[in-house]
Amino acid sequence: MKNILKNITLFLFFCTIVFSQHQYEFDYDYAQFRNSDSTNIFEVYYEFNSENLVKNYLYNDSTIILNIIFSLSKNQNSDEILSDTVYNSFKLNELLTSDGHRDIIGVKKLVVPSGYYDMFIYFQNSNKILEQIVNTSILTKKYDTSNPTLSDIQLARSIKKDSSSVESLFSKNTLRIIPNPSTTYSSDLPLLQYYAELYNIPDEDSLTLSTYLVSGDSKVVFSNSKTISSNFESIAHIDQINLLKYPTGVYTLQLIFSSASKEYAFVSQKQFYFYNKFYTVNSIEGTSDQVLQKESPFSYFSAEECDEVFNQARYIATSKEIDRYESISSAEGKREFL
Repeated sequence: MKNILKNITLFLFFCTIVFSQHQYEFDYDYAQFRNSDSTNIFEVYYEFNSENLVKNYLYNDSTIILNIIFSLSKNQNSDEILSDTVYNSFKLNELLTSDGHRDIIGVKKLVVPSGYYDMFIYFQNSNKILEQIVNTSILTKKYDTSNPTLSDIQLARSIKKDSSSVESLFSKNTLRIIPNPSTTYSSDLPLLQYYAELYNIPDEDSLTLSTYLVSGDSKVVFSNSKTISSNFESIAHIDQINLLKYPTGVYTLQLIFSSASKEYAFVSQKQFYFYNKFYTVNSIEGTSDQVLQKESPFSYFSAEECDEVFNQARYIATSKEIDRYESISSAEGKREFL
């Protein structure tokens, strides 16, 4: 997790639970996708730093056990209807990096009937001691089977074509999607990448998918629309927005899937936080006003950092854009291109 974000406290986005012996900074998010007429695939994205796991271990070959238990019940007083466990086993030296302690990131996919539930997430160590990390209420919705509709939005740090023949934890529809459980972005991670699914696409009707980025003061700062047509009943939609031109704040990403006749429209949205170190707010001497000052967002990027940003966007770049970028050798030229 980026150090610069650790000093930001946002109740909406961070879930830090304190126990008698340990404190975990545990970030999580979730999204649901259609599975059948009566069930959804409910995906939980999670991330936490391993520092608190390793402090009681002295030897590099020590084995650290940490199981993550996901449990759903109809209400807190009823028996659980679903429980599943992610089993983890690490060597101490696997969790130590040159920058400190490794972040552990993962996805848990649950097949859940539509309805209201209480979701619990527990940590279980090698001594079988349970610690409750998350307790929240969720709604798994029943998807309309007669009209076009869309899934939740999954925020991502990276979306790439999955070239591996072996399906991994992050594989989905020929893509490798690394989630962003903290729902935070920064000038060091400026590309808002996201994934959604569109369902019940008719053959004859003209459909539009509109994308809006709404600031915390309810202003639309970005929008675009595209016509949707497909020979398939459902399709995956992936896209990205470069956030470097926007100031620090809370934003809402909205997708609106509608017919040309406007007879129906379906909305999916997701909030996130963006920290932009290239914007500063300074008080003007002699006044109470504040001025927002903007620096060039790529001014301090090295050639290698420019390459990293471009590679994240390569899968949606045109062949001409790729050829043009690859012909540039200087850091200044790459900054100007971006």
